[in-house]
Amino acid sequence: MSGLCLLIVLAAPVRAVDVFWSGVAGDSQWGTVNNWTNLAGANVLPAISNRAVFILPGYATNALIHLGGDRTISELRFANGAPSVTITGDGVNSLTLTNGNITKDNSNTASSPLKNSSSATHAPYTKA
Repeated sequence: MSGLCLLIVLAAPVRAVDVFWSGVAGDSQWGTVNNWTNLAGANVLPAISNRAVFILPGYATNALIHLGGDRTISELRFANGAPSVTITGDGVNSLTLTNGNITKDNSNTASSPLKNSSSATHAPYTKA
């Protein structure tokens, strides 16, 4: 007698891997690998499967970060106590979030740390 074995694999949702803005390079450029670090301490640029996280003390208050090219990541997170940050495409580049999430932890100030507009001074973001 033949038996049929059916294997069902339940796929858990894939969670974005965090990459943290450190700003160590000091050039305010998104595309500079030394401005980013992962949990293991390696310098890596955020990619399509990553969540870009902004925390203290990774950058100064009112940081201005230049995209320097079109960028695609999974999502953005501004952690507790993160100061204001402006991500700019300098009128030509954009930031695409594949899952569309922008998370701001509860203890941040009431003003949004992300300036999101289509003007020349701020990068628009799109949900893929």
